[in-house]
Amino acid sequence: MDNNNVTWATGWNLFASIVMLVYALVLIIAGLAGIFNGDEYFRSDSGQLLILNFVSWGWIHLVLGLGMATSAIGLLANNEWARVGAVLLIMAAILLNVLVIGAYPGWALTFLIFDALLLVSLLLPGNKDAT
Repeated sequence: MDNNNVTWATGWNLFASIVMLVYALVLIIAGLAGIFNGDEYFRSDSGQLLILNFVSWGWIHLVLGLGMATSAIGLLANNEWARVGAVLLIMAAILLNVLVIGAYPGWALTFLIFDALLLVSLLLPGNKDAT
């Protein structure tokens, strides 16, 4: 394979790894905040009640964040299992953001854009040559 294509693919891997680490940090912080906030149900500014309470959402965010951090570190090490895990975790994050889009549209749409960019960067055909 051409060295220029490998460099291009490596750049996308680095992009995905860094964005996933930041995304994971946000999810972990949100998860811990939800876990330690108690059993209150939370509402958006529009008054919509979300399906689960803070603790449940906190655990979901924490597990997703820890999984993303693990996959991001694996991507930095060019592991193929990390790419597969990252794609599965991003698909779970898309589902999570779709579930809360009615209550927090700005937050959810912002992260849906990040999810789409991450999926594109991980699923580009040339990326396998970088690992």
